[in-house]
Amino acid sequence: MSLSQRPRDAKPFGRVFARQRARVIALAAVVGGAAGCAQILGLDADAKLGSGGSSTTASGTGATGTGSATTGAGGACGDCTPANDCLRGSCVDGGCVSEPKVAREPCSAGVCDGAGSCVDCIVDEDCASDHYCIQATRHCALKKTLGVDCTSSGECAQGHCAKTEDNTRICCTSDCSGSCESCLETATGRPAGTCSPALVGLDPKGKCAGIVCGSGTCDGLGACGYASNGTPCSTGACAGPSFDPPDLCDGAGQCVPTPPATCAGSFVCDPMAQSCLSACSSQQDCISTHYCATPWCLMRKGNGSSCQSSYECLSNNCSNNKCKP
Repeated sequence: MSLSQRPRDAKPFGRVFARQRARVIALAAVVGGAAGCAQILGLDADAKLGSGGSSTTASGTGATGTGSATTGAGGACGDCTPANDCLRGSCVDGGCVSEPKVAREPCSAGVCDGAGSCVDCIVDEDCASDHYCIQATRHCALKKTLGVDCTSSGECAQGHCAKTEDNTRICCTSDCSGSCESCLETATGRPAGTCSPALVGLDPKGKCAGIVCGSGTCDGLGACGYASNGTPCSTGACAGPSFDPPDLCDGAGQCVPTPPATCAGSFVCDPMAQSCLSACSSQQDCISTHYCATPWCLMRKGNGSSCQSSYECLSNNCSNNKCKP
């Protein structure tokens, strides 16, 4: 039949193919938009319908997980996020699948058990190495950084929950238990949580006060400072004409004993002044073998010596200006 003899209702093959192609594309868009992920099988927009090709529509089966998808070779996945936070979703062969997360991974209410369930943690070791178990809620939390308040060392990334001088505890680089060490910035000038020597002149833990031959404050190197050489480290004592002077510091933290001494000039030691007298004003200021002739202590006189008063005589008897038995 010639082109001029073709019936009026006959349509060119090309126009039929174009319409069929448009219908396939439209159907794919509708199904894909409604399900979030779709696979149109059996339709080949590039097929020549006039060459014996067939048009067949099929839908795939959704896989495990909350996301909807249509499986099949060459398919695409929609939302593959599982409802359980101990499951991990993935797209396999065009479909959503889920698998358990690894054991000890933290979850919303505890820790993943490796089988897809979220369970309570009991001890820190139940959690991942960079997490700890919060006992109040039984779930794993990321370990704390330096300077953050803590109650136990297991909470801290560096493993030390140090007690501070203000009776708190913070995560620190060490236990920082030295007399002149601190984890507080106010005591060291270093960032909080960095155990460092306390600044010179401070005594943040009160460990230096009262130390014999100590300066009473820190030396800036992590220890208590020393008192200077010659600083008294004890009190003196009097015993008649004998004076036991204070012991003295040697400048290296040691208290060195000072030997007792006899008061010069026959004077006695004054208990109030804790020192030997250097002048007398009464007989009590001189030793027993001497008398006070202000300001000197003089030897008492024997019998027959001239005297003015009895205390000048060893016999304590001055008669007619003579010492007598």
